[in-house]
Amino acid sequence: MIDQTVRLTPPMFFAYNVVLLLSPCDGRMAYDDFIVEYQRRTGSTHLLYPTDYGFPTMPRLFDAIQLVAQVRGRRNFKIIILNPEFRRMLFNSEF
Repeated sequence: MIDQTVRLTPPMFFAYNVVLLLSPCDGRMAYDDFIVEYQRRTGSTHLLYPTDYGFPTMPRLFDAIQLVAQVRGRRNFKIIILNPEFRRMLFNSEF
């Protein structure tokens, strides 16, 4: 029998969690709120470290999943948003 389990790579797993977190929030959330909510959503006992997903910094981690989500803004006014094209595809799919 062939194992048909799908295993997500660390960046894919992060992107999956980002979609689950942002979808109920109209696809956007303040960057600082995102860090706290991500930790709460995943049940993690430590902060969100990009090295857990194989990246040195948060901007690099978000660059890796830019087809799914992006960081917009500067300094204290950053937000995380679902990529509009991805969001359209997500809400138009018939799953």
